[in-house]
Formats: sequence, C-alpha cells, structure tokens
Amino acid sequence: RFGLLGAEDIIVFLWGMQRLIVPGTLTTYVSLGLRRVLQVWPDLQSTSQLSMQRMTQLSDVLVIAKQEGVWDKDLAALQDCVITELSDTVQFCDADNLAELLEIWAEDDAFWRKYNDFGDAVAKRFEELLLESDSLDEAVPLLQAAHG
Repeated sequence: RFGLLGAEDIIVFLWGMQRLIVPGTLTTYVSLGLRRVLQVWPDLQSTSQLSMQRMTQLSDVLVIAKQEGVWDKDLAALQDCVITELSDTVQFCDADNLAELLEIWAEDDAFWRKYNDFGDAVAKRFEELLLESDSLDEAVPLLQAAHG
C-alpha cells in the first residue's frame, strides 16, 4: 500500500508512526516503507523533494530501524543514499539542524570512517557555524551534540 503514497508522504508517515507507536511493534511495516523509499529514491532526487527536514526524519527512522534489528542490504543501501545526500546538503543546516543530525547519527568510529565525506562536511559546517556565532550561547546545543 505504500505505492499509493508519494515518497515524501511515506517519510513523514514513517517518522510520525515511529514517534507515536511503541518501539518494535511495527518493525516489518517500517522496513517495507523504507524499502519503498529506496525504490523511489531517484525520483526524490530528481524532483528536489529531499528537504533537510525530510532528510532528518528519514535519518531518524533509519537509525531506529537499525536499532530494532530489521537491518538488511536494502536498508544499508538507503542509508548510503541518505548519507551521500546529507554530505552535499549539510552545508545549508543551521546550528539546531546540525545538532539534531549529530544526535541521530551518533554512531561508532566505523560509521564515521565509512562515511568520511559526511564527517568532513559536518566538521566544515560545524566550523562555519562557530565562526558565524555572535555568542557561545548560540553554539552550545551544537557543541553538546558533537560531544555526545
């Protein structure tokens, strides 16, 4: 039934669902929705439907799916797509968005080695935001997220 929804609607639906329902109760359903997003990924890119908000929501759902143990090669491929896209778009994040992404993707060293371009883009944007800040108070959430 995910074929009846647009990709952006699927992302919002999955994100909302994982926020409202007890974790682990609909993992198969979530993984089916994520696979559908992977299938339509080229359309998402070509129609510019990948806003930072949708990328953040999709990241959140992916990480929770991984934590719930429904990980497979399709979801790993979707993660590759998401991280590649984020590597290009993270430069447009404000401090709060970057902090949220850092909290979501708080992974181990292997993750950051695999996605080195993403790490470099995050570090560059982090530096830019620190330089742009008028006071340290503006940068505190970002610093806290980076610290873990």
